[in-house]
Amino acid sequence: MLEVLNPEQRRAVEHFEGPCLVLAGAGSGKTRVLTTRVCQLVMEHGVPPERILAVTFTNKAAQEMRERVVSMLGGDPKGIWMSTFHALGARLMRRHAPELGWTRAFTIRDADQSLREVKKAQKSVDIDPLQCSPRAVRDRISDAKNHLIGVEEFREQYAGRDLFLSRVAVAYGAYQEALKRQDAMDFDDLLVLPVRLFENNPELLARYQRLFAFILVDEYQDTNRAQFRLLELLAADHGNLMVVGDDDQSIYGWRGADIRNILDFEKSFPGAAVVRLEQNYRSTPVILDAANVVIRQNLDRKEKTMRTELVGGPPITLVEAASEADEGRWIVEEIERRMLSNPEYDHRHFAVLYRTNAQSRALEDRFRRRGLPYQIVGGVRFYERREIQDVLAYLRLIANHQDMDAFDRVVNYPRRGVGKTSLERLARFARESDMDLFEAAGRGEEV
Repeated sequence: MLEVLNPEQRRAVEHFEGPCLVLAGAGSGKTRVLTTRVCQLVMEHGVPPERILAVTFTNKAAQEMRERVVSMLGGDPKGIWMSTFHALGARLMRRHAPELGWTRAFTIRDADQSLREVKKAQKSVDIDPLQCSPRAVRDRISDAKNHLIGVEEFREQYAGRDLFLSRVAVAYGAYQEALKRQDAMDFDDLLVLPVRLFENNPELLARYQRLFAFILVDEYQDTNRAQFRLLELLAADHGNLMVVGDDDQSIYGWRGADIRNILDFEKSFPGAAVVRLEQNYRSTPVILDAANVVIRQNLDRKEKTMRTELVGGPPITLVEAASEADEGRWIVEEIERRMLSNPEYDHRHFAVLYRTNAQSRALEDRFRRRGLPYQIVGGVRFYERREIQDVLAYLRLIANHQDMDAFDRVVNYPRRGVGKTSLERLARFARESDMDLFEAAGRGEEV
């Protein structure tokens, strides 16, 4: 396993006990380091797989990591905890939710469902959604949760100081009460509640500290306060925490990521080893030289310089366009020019990246005018399609009769002639009878 690693990668993999920060530049083989270290722990040090926790940010990355480990070990490491942060939180809550007042069958609300619940919460406390954007309120609540700021602390900090934040404080409380009443959690709760669980239950925390003897974390630069605190709690006893990340790739501050987590790692975990992966296997020296010059302009960063054994590479071209239409025209003409100059190229050899989805419109317009075939990658995800959401709503309501978001979605789909007036009468009957809407619907003849 170790023969294919460069010296820096090998040093990271062979690190055994104690905290370790691996600064992994783009294209430096960080996934190989993480997976090889898992195998090293199992095969060389005899660590049982169930005592290893490996955490990353996407299901795709977690699956890729597991597949590589299975391939290298020649079999499935049964019992290993390898997942995203949110999946880890969900797994912990499925075991221990009753200790915080939820059932083990709690519902997890996605972003759209949470937004609808925020809007309902605003209406319940007379905050007009037309005057106070539910999306802005939801985002502020999410930010508070990512920083482990609960309802009461938020109210103490902001009530009376700022009109918008004062309204958020009221809506935050109503929103959390609605989730609890419906036995539901949002994605942020999957990070916040495990922290609360462990902070309030030292014996349970000690049990998981013993279970997770070695913890590995990918994309550490993207962690927020709640994720940092969860890792800090789990690693507090043994300190066997290896994190892999790159402060130069920290781009998610807008959604709560705290770059101080990686910059201050040695302060948070004294005695930490630091390994820099600076050999790039992906890019030409032309690209790396330009990237190194640009990123050095950042004042607050861990110093490293990426290098490569590749040679040559075409120069970087910078084009300043007069407008988005002009930019689209240039891109189309450049694709056509390159296809004419190199017969081996066809349309599938080109990719156009843009910063926001809104920018695709001008590009699509130009591509259609010139008759160039193209494919938009992304689109609506499978589980976000309306018909899939409808089916899932039925399943959620079967599993949790208190899930009012699911009830609202399925009560009149397919259409059953249940109008707004009927729903208002049903809701009033449910409130007066102290029952949820699902139970009230079963007694519809009394409404």
